[in-house]
Amino acid sequence: MNASRKRAWLWLFLLMSGSFGSLSAAFEWQAPPPEILALAGIRSLPLPDVSSTTGNPAHLISSPGLTFSAFHERHFGNLAIPAGGAIVTAERQNLAWTASMTALGDRHYQEMTTGMALSLPVTKSYQLGLRVNAYLVTLSGAATHWTPSLSLGALIHIAERCQMGLYLGNFLHRAPPALRPFPETFALGLVWRFDHADAYLSWEKEGAHDANLVLAQSLHPLPWLILQSGIRSNPLQAAGGLSIRFGSVALSWALLQHPQLPVSQSISLEYRF
Repeated sequence: MNASRKRAWLWLFLLMSGSFGSLSAAFEWQAPPPEILALAGIRSLPLPDVSSTTGNPAHLISSPGLTFSAFHERHFGNLAIPAGGAIVTAERQNLAWTASMTALGDRHYQEMTTGMALSLPVTKSYQLGLRVNAYLVTLSGAATHWTPSLSLGALIHIAERCQMGLYLGNFLHRAPPALRPFPETFALGLVWRFDHADAYLSWEKEGAHDANLVLAQSLHPLPWLILQSGIRSNPLQAAGGLSIRFGSVALSWALLQHPQLPVSQSISLEYRF
């Protein structure tokens, strides 16, 4: 890639990352990337184009390298104040590092995160994962809180096309509960893989919320297109989205319906070196 093209992508990335917004306390797993939001929030299983720094940390990386991405979202409408931020991720097959920044549209809340994920293939059928994150949260431009977070994951190949995932996420928080970027999570799921589609079933318990049963699917009709949809049980919510990839560039969009609140939307632009 020539120098002028690199500079153009860098400026685009910086401009996108400047569109900051807000996070809503109405739904605690805040600001998931579109690839997770489109599948109704599944975190127990390896998902297409989802890093071990975001999903199950036991997930081995199939496309190692350096990735820049910027996202923009409206989380359950949230009084029309959008959320947004920027993420950089460096990945190898067994190791991933990420740094991100998120802020409110009214700038009353800013969050910086860095984390490391390690995936270990114990045997041909078993994989274990560990992720450690550090959050630095600034509230109203004054009070700053720092908190670590620990997540554990396991993946088990139980058949040629079937895999089971276990996820224990976001423990060891020290910040006040209102500032926790993500709640403690326990999830157990299964994925069935077909030639051009994946089917997901997951049981998930997040913080003080009631447990959820999640059903989702991911279709791959074309090499550059992924179509996704999902449904959560409690409350009943439907989600959907798509991801388009041309070479090193990917554009992802997703929405999540809520029975009482406005629709959540998330969009991200990614460049992979």
